[in-house]
Amino acid sequence: MFRQRALIVAATWGGMLLLAPPAPTQDRPLLVDQLGHQDTVRFVRFSPDGKLVLTGGEDRSAILWDAATGKTLQRFAGHADPVNAGFISADGKRVVTDDGKGLRLWDAGTGREIFPSLQANRYGKGALAFSPDGKLFATTDDVYEVRLWDAATGKL
Repeated sequence: MFRQRALIVAATWGGMLLLAPPAPTQDRPLLVDQLGHQDTVRFVRFSPDGKLVLTGGEDRSAILWDAATGKTLQRFAGHADPVNAGFISADGKRVVTDDGKGLRLWDAGTGREIFPSLQANRYGKGALAFSPDGKLFATTDDVYEVRLWDAATGKL
């Protein structure tokens, strides 16, 4: 019977570390790979199925990578400020990122920006989430407003 091992992802001041849990014969986890950010990582988010990891940081980028291999799949750049939050749709096809000045919706497969700078969080960073079917995403802000967005059109 195949048993999947759980992964540990650690954020560091200089980037991301993907760690595997210790094998039964080892005392410590093994470093699998050090990944892509040039500065402090602000968030780490697994996709709902656990196969992808999205990170964002002070270097004004977000990175999508394969949780099993540590391979970088996409880098989402062009943010005005550090990337505070991000979320992956359940189907893994869309990514939404927040740099505190606006949201950006991305095609996860191509890295293409679908809707740049949607003005959602007027008062600072908020929380993000996709609906289970990936058709909608929700945002919050510091004044307790929840906004619902159409992921296909970018309309509020």
